[in-house]
Amino acid sequence: MYQVFESIKVHQHAVYNLSYHLERMKKTAAFLSFRLPSLLNLEAQILEASNGNLQKAKVLYNENDLEIHLEDYSIRNISQFILVKNDGIKYPVKFTQRKQLMLPSHLFSPTNEPLFTKHDKFTDSGFANIVFLKNKIWYTPSTPLLLGTKRQYYLDLHRIQSTEITIDSYQQFSHVGLINAMIDLGELVLPISAIQIP
Repeated sequence: MYQVFESIKVHQHAVYNLSYHLERMKKTAAFLSFRLPSLLNLEAQILEASNGNLQKAKVLYNENDLEIHLEDYSIRNISQFILVKNDGIKYPVKFTQRKQLMLPSHLFSPTNEPLFTKHDKFTDSGFANIVFLKNKIWYTPSTPLLLGTKRQYYLDLHRIQSTEITIDSYQQFSHVGLINAMIDLGELVLPISAIQIP
């Protein structure tokens, strides 16, 4: 059984941001106190299974083995974000068990996506890190649940800035968006009014 996984972008027979994913896998193994299986051939294994389309490679792994599953990918249609306050939420590594990251059933819709706050500070959505736009500058909460690979990539490039964003301060921003291994900055963006408080 696989406790953790990694999602990696594959397109036109190229694997994206692999060094960031490998680093997170190493940190995940250290956090869970197990030794990683060999990752020397991970890129070759992913490319061997790829078809050239935009795909998500899901790498399930534990200390003994790993499995790779590829599927064609398209960005989900999201029309609004639902603010969910949860002071006990934790998701420090990419666990395969993700029930706590789902919307409550009475708020569920395929076009709704949760934005979680913890102690009134924005963290993440159910499947991505959050970015907020103000005066043409993108900001990301300094209190994410998961340290995303794309988040770190954009921080390293100085294309986003990390800052505390709270329930009281988020309306100073004009837009809100998501970034993850499969979604680039600016690809999934909605006006700040798309954040709904139940």
